[in-house]
Amino acid sequence: MNFKQVYKLINYINKLIFKIKIIIGNYKYEKREKNLLIKNNFSLKKEEGEDEYIDFYKSIFGFKSPWAYRLYSKYIGPNISILSQEGAFIISDFLNEKKYIPLYQDKNLFDKFLPGMLPQTIIRKIDNHFYNDKYKKIDLNNSKLDEILKESNFETIVVKETIETDSGRGVKIFNKNSNNIFIDKELNILDFNYLNNLSNDIIIQEGVKQHKVLSNLCKSSINTIRIATYKSIKDDEIKILSSVIRIGHEGSPVDNLHQGGCMVRINDDGKLNKYAVNQYGQKFLKHNNIDFEKQDIYIPNWNQIISFAKKINELLPHLRLLQLDISLNENGNPILIEFNCTGFSMWISQFTGTPALGEYTSEILNYYKNNKK
Repeated sequence: MNFKQVYKLINYINKLIFKIKIIIGNYKYEKREKNLLIKNNFSLKKEEGEDEYIDFYKSIFGFKSPWAYRLYSKYIGPNISILSQEGAFIISDFLNEKKYIPLYQDKNLFDKFLPGMLPQTIIRKIDNHFYNDKYKKIDLNNSKLDEILKESNFETIVVKETIETDSGRGVKIFNKNSNNIFIDKELNILDFNYLNNLSNDIIIQEGVKQHKVLSNLCKSSINTIRIATYKSIKDDEIKILSSVIRIGHEGSPVDNLHQGGCMVRINDDGKLNKYAVNQYGQKFLKHNNIDFEKQDIYIPNWNQIISFAKKINELLPHLRLLQLDISLNENGNPILIEFNCTGFSMWISQFTGTPALGEYTSEILNYYKNNKK
């Protein structure tokens, strides 16, 4: 075989592997969507507009499945812009430069890209070496740690793993007791031995004191605003695809839906919808004794939050599709908790009534169709 034949064979094998991965992934999510339809007592029958939906996505991704449409049309209505989870993964991988993803996923590097937009860092652990907030290597021991914590003057400290984490995994919250010792809910003491025995890559940050409006939703967790942003392939302007607020279950230190939290759609004026949704798409009028149906709840400084979200995407040049988790500090200023550039969770927006790619669905999908390799 000559070089040209070998090259063609490799390309063929890569395309075959890609198709097999899509088939396996699509089957996995089809099963989940069917189960959610059953769990919510929804009909499994064909929906209005389903044929057009299937034809549209088959021409783009090369596979057809009605199940995402049958599920999410219950929340959005007949809409060809409904996106399947496998389709969301494909688009996310296409819009974000894959070779840079590991760099952008390391939470210890967030301050390099987004200075002044995150909670205050106290200590970093990178590749099993300790650094201060300015990335200067330090020799850490118990007395040095006590000195640093005393200087920080924080009441709450968050310890996070920085690589390969999601859904609140690897997050520990420590509160200062009357003896000025930081202890978490499992009674672990924040000392050098504890930090030294954790993962090789962690970050120790201030615990954000959230705005009273967010705190009233759940006092035990930092309740984050999940905003999906898209840097347009037409003009590089940052677009807002969807916005929800995630609210923790009272008593939980995190707001993740997989740990008992819920989400509520945020409308263009910053006003919350009249119901909450959990990770299974089940709707609730109340959560943590808050009656969403009877209250008008607005997120403060909404325009400032939107500008803040757009600025973040502008500062990350290799990424076009992001999901940002933003909080408001006690003074009402937005602060970034983290961002996600892989595994685009389309179900968050679609369970709350918004197609995952919003009004830019056609723009994005047609661009993918014409430029996919």
